[in-house]
Amino acid sequence: MADINRMVAAYTTLRRAREELAAKYKKEDEGLKSKMALLDIHLLKTLQETKQESARTESGTAYIFPDTNFACEDWNKIFRFMVKHDAFELVQKRLNKKYLTDYMEEHKGKLPPAIKVHTELSVRVRTANAKD
Repeated sequence: MADINRMVAAYTTLRRAREELAAKYKKEDEGLKSKMALLDIHLLKTLQETKQESARTESGTAYIFPDTNFACEDWNKIFRFMVKHDAFELVQKRLNKKYLTDYMEEHKGKLPPAIKVHTELSVRVRTANAKD
């Protein structure tokens, strides 16, 4: 029979190694992203000052790209707009997991119409505390 203590110890050791690697990567990546952000600012400024939309070089091409983002200031107004104009494609189709979990708890496992649920079992491992 498998020794669960050894498997849990190996698991927590691997997880700790991944966390350390991820922290190292994140720190180094933040430095690289900061340098790239400064270059973005200087490239945009240079392109604008020289009245260029793009600049091709032997190393690559820099170009101005409009990056448009949208934010909702009032979900109630948006919902009314969606209903009035049959514009449900305005939002992405995604279910709220917390809402549905809470709904199931409050309604003895029942779900709203047209919703199905799938649960997979998985294993999670907690590191032992000094108190344990």
